[in-house]
Amino acid sequence: MYFIKLSSSTWYSHLVLKILKDGDLLNIDVSGCKDGYYADTGISFVVGKVDDPMKEKVCEVAKEAFYEGIKHAVAGRKINQIGKKMSIKKLKNIS
Repeated sequence: MYFIKLSSSTWYSHLVLKILKDGDLLNIDVSGCKDGYYADTGISFVVGKVDDPMKEKVCEVAKEAFYEGIKHAVAGRKINQIGKKMSIKKLKNIS
C-alpha cells in the first residue's frame, strides 16, 4: 500500500499522473504487512527550487524528530512516550 500527498492536496492511494513543479511539497508514505508484521516508512521533500523556506523547514524538522524518536525507542518504553519526545523536538525547532 502506498500514499502520495502533494502540497495541500488530498491523499491518493492509487497512481496519479501529475507533472510536479518547483516548490511542490511531496510526501511519499509506504506501508507493508507480511506474516503479521507491519512496517511503515515515508519521506517528505520539496521538488526542485524551494519557493517557500517554511516548506524546507518542515521537512528538516520532521527528519530531526524522526531521529529523536529513534533515540528514545528502547525496549520497555511506551510508544506514546516516544511520540511525546518527537513532538517536543518538533515544537522546539519549528519556530
